[in-house]
Amino acid sequence: MPADTPLLDAGCGTGLVGGELVQRGFSTLDGVDLSQGMLNIARSKGIYRQLEIADITRPLPFDPGSYGAVVCVGTFTAGHVGPEGIDPLVGVARKGGYVVMTVLTQIWEKMGFSTHIDQLQRRGTVRVVDEQVDRTYHTKEHVTCRVVVLQVV
Repeated sequence: MPADTPLLDAGCGTGLVGGELVQRGFSTLDGVDLSQGMLNIARSKGIYRQLEIADITRPLPFDPGSYGAVVCVGTFTAGHVGPEGIDPLVGVARKGGYVVMTVLTQIWEKMGFSTHIDQLQRRGTVRVVDEQVDRTYHTKEHVTCRVVVLQVV
């Protein structure tokens, strides 16, 4: 996608993923996180156009279709956010846009991510365009994740 495509870093934390996106040439980046402390660190990096406190399990403070892609890394983990967090991300992605997310392998089935994404596909909301299983998530603890790319239809 073009470098000026607006991207949302959902659950941006301290801005690690945002920094990677900027290094890859993306120039229009917004972020949301539940923690003001994390947002303060992300803000200090000077890479985000806009940063907002937001709970991704609720409607996000952006117009529907605002983003060409939404990236959510490190948020769908044990004790954090379940599959209910997917819908608000899809809601702010434009038609034809993408939602790219990591989900810890250990919670994929247990928390219902597979079922939820299947339901979104059956409703014609998204289609899965890529899915990578058992990708390295955390090297020191040997934790894996699933990387899922959804396209909004």
